[in-house]
Amino acid sequence: MLQHYEPPIGYNQWSTFIHETRNLESFRNGLRSRMQLGAATGAISIASQLTAFRHFNSGWSANFGGFEYSFYRKLFTIFLAAAVSSPTGVLLDMTSRAYYADKTFPKELQKGYKSWFDAFKRIPFE
Repeated sequence: MLQHYEPPIGYNQWSTFIHETRNLESFRNGLRSRMQLGAATGAISIASQLTAFRHFNSGWSANFGGFEYSFYRKLFTIFLAAAVSSPTGVLLDMTSRAYYADKTFPKELQKGYKSWFDAFKRIPFE
């Protein structure tokens, strides 16, 4: 709405703007979908990257409070962890792009995804 109207001025206008924006049906559906995408990104993509990195670098970390001298030794394992875990990030990114692109197609070409998670479940079987 801020793209089509002038922005609110003052506390009362901002309060009304936020209240009315939260009452929109598209806001609730969009928020639910964005929360699903954020939770999946954190749980699947970032967790797999961190797990691979910790697995490859186990035993190479400095003690608590110490200085890390072996940073350059870890560069190879950083790139290896990124290569191993990158398919999950690509999967999540392509699913979110398919979900949001589906809304831009004409009705007869739309797949009818209800949310990001619905697209995530259905895409492998279509």
